[in-house]
Amino acid sequence: MKRLRMYLTLTLALLCLGNGAWPPSGRAAAVDSPAPARPVGSVSLPLKGAPARTVQPGLSGAGSQTRQSQVAKLTANDGAAGDYFGWWVSVSGDTAFITAPYADVGANADQGAVYVYHNEGWPDVWNHVLKLTSGDGKAGDMFGYSVSLSGDTAVVGATLADVGHNVDQGAAYVLYRNQGGPDAWGQVAKLTASDGAAGNAFGAYPSLSGDTAVIGAFFADVGGNVGQGAAYVFYRDLGGPGTWGQAAKLTSADGAAGDEFGGWVSFSGAVVMITACLADVGGNVDQGAAYVFALPSLHLFKLKASTRPAAKPGWNKVIVQGIVHDGDGNAFSGATAAGTWTLPDGSIVPGAALGPTDARGRFKFRLKEPQCGLFQFDVTGISATAYTYDPMSSEFSPHIEITVPCP
Repeated sequence: MKRLRMYLTLTLALLCLGNGAWPPSGRAAAVDSPAPARPVGSVSLPLKGAPARTVQPGLSGAGSQTRQSQVAKLTANDGAAGDYFGWWVSVSGDTAFITAPYADVGANADQGAVYVYHNEGWPDVWNHVLKLTSGDGKAGDMFGYSVSLSGDTAVVGATLADVGHNVDQGAAYVLYRNQGGPDAWGQVAKLTASDGAAGNAFGAYPSLSGDTAVIGAFFADVGGNVGQGAAYVFYRDLGGPGTWGQAAKLTSADGAAGDEFGGWVSFSGAVVMITACLADVGGNVDQGAAYVFALPSLHLFKLKASTRPAAKPGWNKVIVQGIVHDGDGNAFSGATAAGTWTLPDGSIVPGAALGPTDARGRFKFRLKEPQCGLFQFDVTGISATAYTYDPMSSEFSPHIEITVPCP
């Protein structure tokens, strides 16, 4: 699959080297260059390793002056020429994943690696805590060509991984925080397309949110259309607890050969946007297009709160009840709601629903407390296998407040 490898290499060259010359060896020279473009679903930072404190003031906004400063430069502590550290960055909370898809691992050239940094002092103290590689990695896999990080879950693409006898089919690895020990990031699943073929480049552009991952394979053939491209939807626990099962294959209805649908993927709630950067539009060759899809979704239909004295003297019960609907407006049973309480003293307590939603889509949270004053509750998620929580479609705010009178 020399064509695919050359294509991805040239993509790296164009995005990372800008107008610089591309070395004929196929590996990148060490140059200073602008940061490559990133998909909407990931966060780019002007980061690269160890504490650097250069301050560069700047102007921003209409008529307002602000100070923008570089606060850190991160580099790999074992980096080598041509690793391409910093090709892809994804940040969630206090954790950053920075990839080096051309890093050699042992004798495996270009197997690829991902470096994990943890923020120990906002904003400038980013400590390197882990170097991640695929457990079954081989030379040329390009593990870390892409990454998407969401909370305690990450999906890392190995775009040129061979799958069985399919050269460069591509794969994606799912990692969980604390898997294998405190603060470890352990592999829990290896994702491949159920109909994958050689040269598909599956895993080049993943997007992850909560329990849903959408992964592009922009070189996949669709019917007789070579390189039309496709994207695949995976859900956590689909097929059993702890598994990530493929639920759907997405393709463009008017797709054609060479469109490269799946080139970039991003989603919010249940809405997925997928690009086809080489799609022809009318007579415009390679004008490009973006396609919008709606995933099966759940949303909050109702939310209310009530309070009454508890049996224990001086204590009160605070109850929050809600209803969950699916995307068609029907009550949904079997979903699990998650939420947090904010108590009058400001402390935050995780809420535990009293079982899954019933046949009418109802859920309930209950708290017993001796405090009085303002209680707040936030619905932080609604989960069910093969469904995506879409707070944007909710009829009710996920935040509710109630005051318990003080004696």
